[in-house]
Amino acid sequence: MRGKIFLSLALVFVMAMASSCGNNSRAGKVGLKMYKHARNEVLSGVLETFFASDDTWIRDKRTGVCIWNPEPIDGESMHWSGNAIREGDELYAHGFGEVVWYFKGRAVQVDRGLFQYGKPHGTFTHRSLYDGNIIHSEWNHGEKL
Repeated sequence: MRGKIFLSLALVFVMAMASSCGNNSRAGKVGLKMYKHARNEVLSGVLETFFASDDTWIRDKRTGVCIWNPEPIDGESMHWSGNAIREGDELYAHGFGEVVWYFKGRAVQVDRGLFQYGKPHGTFTHRSLYDGNIIHSEWNHGEKL
């Protein structure tokens, strides 16, 4: 974390240097190039922290969309119906949609709700396809409330 704070401070310094030197000067161009590189490093670190954690992701084989799945089960798959957002090379469920969960090819549960970057966010309805039981839950960026 300290490295990211330091990089953020360096980013501010380099941006100030670039703007004070003027974009037409060599120092200004070097400063602007350093700023862009530092900005990309900061953004990369923030996204890496958000996406690359101990969480597990599952990919819809039909659409390529990823959804957060903290407790994977062998034989589990899913199908996402809804919008997606691209982040780098990955597509993540984003916005309101429906996930049909399968176990060994058989549909077992349907979840409906809002996703942000593949993680549940807001009110969800979970319907079991075994017995029709419906459960409601609240989520905040992948954390159940």
